[in-house]
Amino acid sequence: QIDEYLKSMKQEEIFRKQFEGIFCNQMICTNGCRHRYEGEEKFMALNVAVKVDSLNESLNQFVKGELLDGNL
Repeated sequence: QIDEYLKSMKQEEIFRKQFEGIFCNQMICTNGCRHRYEGEEKFMALNVAVKVDSLNESLNQFVKGELLDGNL
């Protein structure tokens, strides 16, 4: 909300500049075809697992690949 206010006052946004990230979602077909999907989404916060030993482990789980079965 602070950044929105600053933007409306024609001032530089401070939080977005420091804390905004880009999440990349990637899907790759593994059955021999060459279909591929990539999408980017901006974020200000990530939801990660808290029932692990460290932040590094949480982040590793967040970016871990996942094999999906079926048609997309």
